[in-house]
Amino acid sequence: QTKPTQVLPEDFPTVDVLIPTYNEPIDLVKETAIGAVNMVYPQQKLKIYICDDGATDDRFNSHDKEISKLAKTRRTELKKICQELGITYLTRPANIKAKAGNLTSALESTNGDLVVVLDADHIPSQDFLARTVGYFEDRDLCLVQTPHHFINLDPIHRNLELPDHCPCEIGRAH
Repeated sequence: QTKPTQVLPEDFPTVDVLIPTYNEPIDLVKETAIGAVNMVYPQQKLKIYICDDGATDDRFNSHDKEISKLAKTRRTELKKICQELGITYLTRPANIKAKAGNLTSALESTNGDLVVVLDADHIPSQDFLARTVGYFEDRDLCLVQTPHHFINLDPIHRNLELPDHCPCEIGRAH
């Protein structure tokens, strides 16, 4: 299917947006959260969660004072952002199974019809949900992966130290 089915606003599914984070800068996570909040979608059908693995209970209560201090500062700052934006802050007891564990833990606290996962540095366009939820009218469909554009070098490009004239996945903004 190349185009999504048109869905009337009253029939829109509920959507939970998960933003998993571990050690990304707070400002970066905030920009993604702001982008998620600004998506055009009925607010009563949209719940956004910052899923913070950088301030798990283990890190928060660590015997290493530096780890504990960083986790406490991180948790405080992210909770403040969540409160300002009207979204939910989640963390968990320990960072077990990395991002997959973070998402699994978050899913235990959510109940949306659909789940969107945004990496901490993936800011959605305002029309992202309007352009994608219609695909799920096809009950055989379980996943939609959309293109994303990088402002900076993508990880493969960066890690391989490829030259600028070598194209990355989608392209870079200049």
